[in-house]
Amino acid sequence: MVSRRTFLRDLGKGIIFVASYPVLRADPLNAATLQPTPPNTEGPFYLPGAPFRANLREDENGTPLKVNGSLVDTSDRPITNGLIEIWHVDQSGEYDLDGFRYRASMKTSKQGEYAFETFMPKGYGGRPRHIHYKVSAGGFETLVTQLYFENDPFFEGKIDQTLHKDSLVRYRELIRPVVPFREGQEVAVIFKICLAR
Repeated sequence: MVSRRTFLRDLGKGIIFVASYPVLRADPLNAATLQPTPPNTEGPFYLPGAPFRANLREDENGTPLKVNGSLVDTSDRPITNGLIEIWHVDQSGEYDLDGFRYRASMKTSKQGEYAFETFMPKGYGGRPRHIHYKVSAGGFETLVTQLYFENDPFFEGKIDQTLHKDSLVRYRELIRPVVPFREGQEVAVIFKICLAR
């Protein structure tokens, strides 16, 4: 049986290049550059000061979700010590406004990597499932965006046709592939983020 670490390593090698956004483009000097990750609304539920942690799996039932990613600049160089803040709803579709349940901060590693474990959030109010991100690093523009999931029933298996059912979902590249693993007991998503200077 393939170990979880090996699976995620191999998953990263395959999916980041083939299906990851931001996408590569050619500049006039034929050097590969990346498009900055598109922004998406912060919404009214951001709370500063979330604790630094990578495990958000509270005492709750749901589909366990592992998110891995990296933070890079437009030349695809890793951004070390970048701050990633995330938040999402619980299984009732509610944000914790009195504390930091399903809220976390994390710093990127020397290789620009980050990872966290949580449960797949619920969709609410006619919106697809999503995780909010606020990403900052010295010398770069702060990015506020959201991560969406390709397997969300909201998209009815036809993402390009149903993308704009929610007017806040403006960028296809924010909707990421979801891969089951651990005998279907958990799902994984890779979300690579690119910041502009």
